[in-house]
Amino acid sequence: MESFINKIVAKRYHCIKQIGAGGMGLVYLAEDRSLNRSVVLKILNPSHKDDKDTSRFLREAKILSQLNHPHIVTIHDFGIWKKNMYIVLEYLQGDNLQQLIEEGGPRSPAWVLHVLPQILDALEAAHHEGVIHRDLKPSNIFYQKRSDHNDTIKILDFGTALSLDHDTYDKITTPGEVIGTPHYMSPEQIMGKEASTCSDIYSLGVVLYEMLSGDAPFTGENRISILLAHLYKPPKPISLWKGEDDQQYPKLLEIVNTCLNKNPEDRYASIHELRKTLTEELKSPARLPENLVGDRQLRFKQFYQGPVEDSLIEAKTSTIMPVLNRDLLVIEADNLPIENSITPLLKITNHTIRSPIALEWDKIKKMKLPEAVILNKGKDENMVIIQQIQSFKNWGNIPVFICGPEGDLEYISLAIDAGAGDYLSYPFDPREIIKKIDRLYQDPNHNRSP
Repeated sequence: MESFINKIVAKRYHCIKQIGAGGMGLVYLAEDRSLNRSVVLKILNPSHKDDKDTSRFLREAKILSQLNHPHIVTIHDFGIWKKNMYIVLEYLQGDNLQQLIEEGGPRSPAWVLHVLPQILDALEAAHHEGVIHRDLKPSNIFYQKRSDHNDTIKILDFGTALSLDHDTYDKITTPGEVIGTPHYMSPEQIMGKEASTCSDIYSLGVVLYEMLSGDAPFTGENRISILLAHLYKPPKPISLWKGEDDQQYPKLLEIVNTCLNKNPEDRYASIHELRKTLTEELKSPARLPENLVGDRQLRFKQFYQGPVEDSLIEAKTSTIMPVLNRDLLVIEADNLPIENSITPLLKITNHTIRSPIALEWDKIKKMKLPEAVILNKGKDENMVIIQQIQSFKNWGNIPVFICGPEGDLEYISLAIDAGAGDYLSYPFDPREIIKKIDRLYQDPNHNRSP
């Protein structure tokens, strides 16, 4: 993309220097000659001028004009100059949270409690307008240190935001498309499901975790391992803050813990509910799963009661084996908890997934033969389905995996006797499942013994 340095855009904005680059364009520090002030100028890359990119660029401008809020970056202007679409934003002096954490390490509870209400204000205002950010992360949260000590937070970059109130915006995102940054994406975004306000709450939990610990809760050697960790791993425990007598620290851990629930219904239902937890009286630091949080039962194991060794599953999923693309027929129950659902794991690891909407046997037996079948419909239904599949002509040698709870030895025995090639137990261990699926193809005859 050509440089705009020293050019005057729209007879008004003098580009001084490039200060950033994004997936769709370049970002410049510029001087607004009409008002004699510094501004930020975002220019869409000419190579990204298809309908989807231009629509997203326009959408960001419209959303920012809709969100006139002191803790959301302000838009000054929008236009097209010499066929180049541009957005003019307020110029902020300071650092984003990512820079602060990288340079200064974890933030103190007092500092987090100072900035968190401002972040909540911004998100609540956006959600009230039907806007979901979808890419909340430390680099998109800016910290302005002011001489009057009224330090200010601003949320930036609504380029991938979703507006629930405008049908035209919804068409910009392809169904099943994964939107977001791997370290900060909610499980439902990873699965290609529709994002909601609870998705922003999950990302906020990741940001708070990173502010308190100095590191993201889910890390890995590659993109796949990070995404799998969001779906199936507990976050690493946060070591106790140096000032162990800080009475606000347990409350922050409680908030992080609730935000990071894998299933959206187990998180805070809204920013308003999260704010209630922030302002309520301090509770015992040893919060148990049956305790109530924000008038709702918390059903997620607590992981933040001090440093512990890495768990077995963390060790197993720290690296992910290379994956060969397999054509799989997956018959899975609807609305399973994420930890019991195998479909997202298989999609992330690049398998081709065919998931019939309904069990129409005439259509299934006429389809192209899959390389394997995975059944996750529940104990009784799994046993009926495997018998039905084995009755189809040419399907007898196709390996079948049956999913079920870990340690159910009686059911495992019944599944193997019924002809299952292997048993996949949940909560799923991604490395084990990949190994079991690939192992069947080391034998050209697809030996079905486990």
